[in-house]
Amino acid sequence: MCDVVKDGDVVVSLNYLNVKSSSDPMLYVEYAVNDSVGRMKSLFWANRNRCNHHSQTIIFCAALVSYERTETYK
Repeated sequence: MCDVVKDGDVVVSLNYLNVKSSSDPMLYVEYAVNDSVGRMKSLFWANRNRCNHHSQTIIFCAALVSYERTETYK
C-alpha cells in the first residue's frame, strides 16, 4: 500500500494543497517524504476555524498516519 511518490494521486494532492495554502493564509499544510525510498512519510492539513449553527467554533483538520505508535504523536 505504500507506493513510491511519483506523478499520480500523491503529487496531485500535494500540489493542490500547496497552491491552496498559498492563496488561503488560514490553511496550514505540512508533509514529509522519506527521501531514501520516495514514500509519503506524513501529511497534515488544517483549514480555518468555522462556527456551527450554535455559534460554536469547529476546527477542521485531518492527518494521515502510517505508523500508529506513541512516538509518532510526539
